[in-house]
Amino acid sequence: MATPAQGIWTQHRNPEGRTYWFNAGTKQSVWEKPYDLSNPFERILTQTKWKEYCSEGRKYYYNVGAKP
Repeated sequence: MATPAQGIWTQHRNPEGRTYWFNAGTKQSVWEKPYDLSNPFERILTQTKWKEYCSEGRKYYYNVGAKP
């Protein structure tokens, strides 16, 4: 069941194919998926230094706190 916050956000793609979300209520666009739309796994990732990325259709994870 959708929450009220989920009804406000819509998912789109820019001309290069990158996904972004638009909030019709605030007229705000964001590149990162809004917390309200995240699944439990994605919500856990927001609390860690690990971030999920996608390249050429494949997901990978990167620790933003790690030194190169």
